[in-house]
Formats: sequence, C-alpha cells, structure tokens
Amino acid sequence: VGIATLVVQIIWTFRIAKNLRVLARQPLAFSPGATIAINILGGCTLGILPYFMWRELWKGSDPTAAAGDATWKQRPVGQIVHLWLAATLVTVGVSFGLGVRSAVTRINNGSNASLAKQLDSQFGFVVAAGIMGIVTAVLFVGLIRQLSARHMQAIHEA
Repeated sequence: VGIATLVVQIIWTFRIAKNLRVLARQPLAFSPGATIAINILGGCTLGILPYFMWRELWKGSDPTAAAGDATWKQRPVGQIVHLWLAATLVTVGVSFGLGVRSAVTRINNGSNASLAKQLDSQFGFVVAAGIMGIVTAVLFVGLIRQLSARHMQAIHEA
C-alpha cells in the first residue's frame, strides 16, 4: 500500500508541476522531475522539503492568478499546508523520542521483559505517537483534496 501511495503521489505532483509550467508559473523552484526526488526522500528531511514543495504547488495553483501572472509567488499559502508541517514535525518528535527511550532501555537492561515493562509504562507516549500519526494523515488527505480542487480550478478542469 505504501509503494502504491508513493507512486500515485509522485505522478500527481509531477503532473501539477508540469501544469504550472503550462500556466507560465516561472521560475519554479521545484521542477516536475524534482518532485519525484522530493516525494521519495521527503521523510529523510522530516517533511521540510515536501513542505516547500507543497507551498509552491499551492501558490502556483491559485485559480485567481491569470496565466503568466508574475506575482504568483507572493500569493498566500493555505493554513492546511502549515498545519500539516506542524503535525508532521510533532509526530516525528514523539516517535523519535519513543524510539530513543526504548533503545536506551534495551541497551541498559538488555532484556525483552524490561523493554516490555518500559513500553507498558510509556503507554501514553505510544498512544500519543499513534494519535499524532492519524492527525498527520488526516491533514495530508485534506491537503490533497484542497490542492487538487484548487489546481483543477486553475487549469479550468473543474
């Protein structure tokens, strides 16, 4: 499922970036080819590089900007893009903290029983990481829906 999602996301962002060229949104910081690399390596950058890509795609997909409008980069970015980045960073932080604590417990005590006891005592932390993962996923779906609708209006497909 993860690989299929990645492939669809790559194709989708590639097409949006390509359409922005047709709308004469120049210069683009992220070419259609760069969106492929960003989607593949985005997790390695804690979501920051994808955030910059989403911002540019959002601004470039403004349906009120005429083709060739040079002011497209000064357009505002939707709050959903910022919320998605914040949720992504919190999710990474909580998950990383949980992983580090588990690894330290494993190294110090060396037994599966102590690791299980530590995870049991950290149940709230585990639940928080799960909830943040769900919140991030819901925000991402919202981002996709809003950006798609916006872009379809910009290219007069809606």
